[in-house]
Amino acid sequence: MARWSDENRFGRTNPVARQALRWLPGLALAVGLGCGNSTVEEEPPPPPGDQVAPRASIDFPPPASFTDRPQIRVSGTASDDASGVAGVKVNGVAATSGDGFAHWTVEVPLELGANTLTVEATDGSGNVAAGADSASIEVAGMLENPRGGTLGVDGQVLFADAGLQSVVSFDPATGQRAELSSVMRGSGPELVTPVDLVQAAGSGELVVLDANADGPAVFVIDAGGGRRLLSSPSSDVGTPLLAPSAIALDTSAGQVLVLDTGAAAIVTINPANGDRDVLSGPAVGAGTPFGAPRGFVVDAADERIYVTDSTLQAVVVVDTASGDRAVLSDATHGAGPAFGFPAGIALDAGAGRLLVADISALDQLVAVDLTSGDRTVISGVGADSSTTLEGTEDLILDAARHRVVVPSGARAGALAIDTTSGARSELISPQVAAGPEFQQLRSLALDAVHGRALVVDGGAGAVLSVDPATGAREVLSGASRGGGVALVDPRGAAVDASKDRALVVDSGLEALIAVALASGDRTVLSSPSLGVGPSFANPVRLALDPAGGRVFVLDSGLNAILAVDLLNGDRVVVSDADRGTGPVIGAGGDLALDDQHDRLLVTDTTLDALLAVDLVTGNRTTLSADGVGTGPTLAGPRGLLVDSAGTRVLLTDGGIDAVVSVDLDSGDRTIVADARMGLGPRFHAPADIVGGLNGADAWLVDLSLGAVYAFSTGDGDRVIVSR
Repeated sequence: MARWSDENRFGRTNPVARQALRWLPGLALAVGLGCGNSTVEEEPPPPPGDQVAPRASIDFPPPASFTDRPQIRVSGTASDDASGVAGVKVNGVAATSGDGFAHWTVEVPLELGANTLTVEATDGSGNVAAGADSASIEVAGMLENPRGGTLGVDGQVLFADAGLQSVVSFDPATGQRAELSSVMRGSGPELVTPVDLVQAAGSGELVVLDANADGPAVFVIDAGGGRRLLSSPSSDVGTPLLAPSAIALDTSAGQVLVLDTGAAAIVTINPANGDRDVLSGPAVGAGTPFGAPRGFVVDAADERIYVTDSTLQAVVVVDTASGDRAVLSDATHGAGPAFGFPAGIALDAGAGRLLVADISALDQLVAVDLTSGDRTVISGVGADSSTTLEGTEDLILDAARHRVVVPSGARAGALAIDTTSGARSELISPQVAAGPEFQQLRSLALDAVHGRALVVDGGAGAVLSVDPATGAREVLSGASRGGGVALVDPRGAAVDASKDRALVVDSGLEALIAVALASGDRTVLSSPSLGVGPSFANPVRLALDPAGGRVFVLDSGLNAILAVDLLNGDRVVVSDADRGTGPVIGAGGDLALDDQHDRLLVTDTTLDALLAVDLVTGNRTTLSADGVGTGPTLAGPRGLLVDSAGTRVLLTDGGIDAVVSVDLDSGDRTIVADARMGLGPRFHAPADIVGGLNGADAWLVDLSLGAVYAFSTGDGDRVIVSR
């Protein structure tokens, strides 16, 4: 792990060239007059005023990045050799400084879409550097696990995102996305697991279904993102919701409907008081009982509800007055190919049909005739992984554009299917920056020599490089680049700069692999057949000890730390249940060398603790945990970054989705960044953290979002550089 210090930063070339003017001293001219001599000295011409513009550059954010916030805090440096810096502006907004603009910061509003941040600096003589530096930043609402949605009354597509605990709008005309309500936008009780929503036509308010495992609830969200509970287990009476999956409005009856897969029922909610009752279910309504209802749509004009059922492999029609149920379409009702796993459903009333997403291996969009139940495939298996229906929970009909919009939790985005041709396209992509997509992020390493980050991708079986200026991704080593042993399940990495290589532990190979940074070639350094000592079981992280010619490996299978000799691959136990005293290491999160104190630091996700391991004795000591040190309780500590002085450490915590600073003397913990601390996209499962690139103090990876962040340790601000 790299240390956390200013020495880890990579600066950018200042676009304003350095200039200097030098003036020669005045010349004395001697003139003889008559027989006497006298000397007349001519005064030197006064030097002109300062004519050189000041210099200024942006430290944060990086040259190209992404955020979902409507503002960004820009920080940087400025200087002027002659008259000093009088002021700095970014996009016309004046920056503040406490040291004469040697360091400055300013909060700048952003617009949806592409933004350019332009720095203007003025010196004490009035010289202006109008474009001293610049950076670009894209602003859009993020999607991580969109489960359901609806077409709003203004034509906007609205998504409920269970991963980011948010509601996001998408403008089909401009392609822009905006967050409408989340922990960082709007007041009131927080969304926990929003899975579906519908918009009330009259008020414009959103009614959101939250499948929170601790108590499903229904929220109402106003235009400002403010939230209030409409119905919850603790506040209202009636049938409790068990595992609700979809929500709709029955405008003819003036009530909210919830499809509860867990109860195999349709439940009504009174909008006046939030009380719940069963409209159709095991004890209400006659006919075919539900098996596992997945999606539903209301046909208010004909007073019926259409329900997809994955167990019945059918579409069931429900009478809204009686709750009676009958199969409309399955293998024995209606002609056409049978369903495999019907899920999302939409009513195309103008065409007299239903549209059903079959998310089985058939991967198809099916039209169902409202009268006969006949089934016709509109769109078959997608051409590539970006257009698969995998992870689909809902269908949103956009009749004006002759398409359905499909929220895709598997893709962290959405796709569109043309209802006439069946053509599929990726409507919302999660990608930020160019290059091969991340498949399963595992860890991050700092390649200081080459000025880049290295990302271990377990899904791709590869190591990728990330350009700090653009976020662009390239395969450094994997199936498409480099020779040698193929990576199977790579986990952690560290850079051995002295040999221009990365060291990677692979759980699948149970080995330590050297990856040449120039060629991507892979060589086994230590494995069951190479080197002596206890074999790896599940190596997950490592820390390089250049001075000792060894690498320390955290092995969650052995509940141990091993030291591996880099010359011969021999392995010895540094600390485990049989060597050293103290709490036994459980599921390791990360490992860092604190060489100033001859110890290793370990985050343990089983103990929810930060441990210190003595390199000589193997003794383990709890440095920070519940009951050791004050501050927020750790709930899933992962990545580690030791500061240059060795007095504190930054760690990421996936349980509280935060970056935490831990004092290594007291164990006290302080939140550095979370949903409420710092500007920028929230973390959802932050993991490895390394020293900064391109002016940012640190970089980290978020495993759930599949994203690489640039992060400012001073104020907790962050942006996504690559995703």
